[in-house]
Amino acid sequence: MINLVIADDHTLFVDGLCSLLKDEEDMHIADIANDGKELLSILQSVQPDIVLLDINMPGLNGLDAAKYIKQSYPLLKIIMLSTYNDEHLVDKSKNLGANGYLLKTTNKEELLQTIRLVWAGQACFPYRLPK
Repeated sequence: MINLVIADDHTLFVDGLCSLLKDEEDMHIADIANDGKELLSILQSVQPDIVLLDINMPGLNGLDAAKYIKQSYPLLKIIMLSTYNDEHLVDKSKNLGANGYLLKTTNKEELLQTIRLVWAGQACFPYRLPK
């Protein structure tokens, strides 16, 4: 079972992710955070396998949260979620220790594949840069 925590400040997006993941027999949403500070608080009591982490959140953004997570929980895997298809954000995410990067425009199959690949120990950055 892949235990997930979702950290995103957009309720409708989180509801959509939950809807997409609820029928997956090998996945469980352990908790949901609305910002980076709430995520760090949750991680003190919940130990997920993967955090699905929005880059742009109020208070403590996803990049700063990722840096803290990798320092405090080095084995915790992170998949960054973003509307930004910017190479520098992908590179910064990698440098901070993220295990994957997905655009919020991705489809369900790519989301599920990325979660499973990252859980299995692979880095997965299937973003597509504009031409």
